Amino acid sequence: MMTKSLLNQALQWIVNQIAQEVPPNLSVCEFDCNVPVCTQETWLNCSNCKK
Repeated sequence: MMTKSLLNQALQWIVNQIAQEVPPNLSVCEFDCNVPVCTQETWLNCSNCKK
């Protein structure tokens, strides 16, 4: 039988594998942009990324 602590650690590990924190400098691209995929050139010149 798993202890509550071990179960919490396992659950936290699973959550970390599924959803990782987005760095602040990429949050505009991840959450506020409606373009699904950018080329590297487009991303480097994007006005949203430079905010």
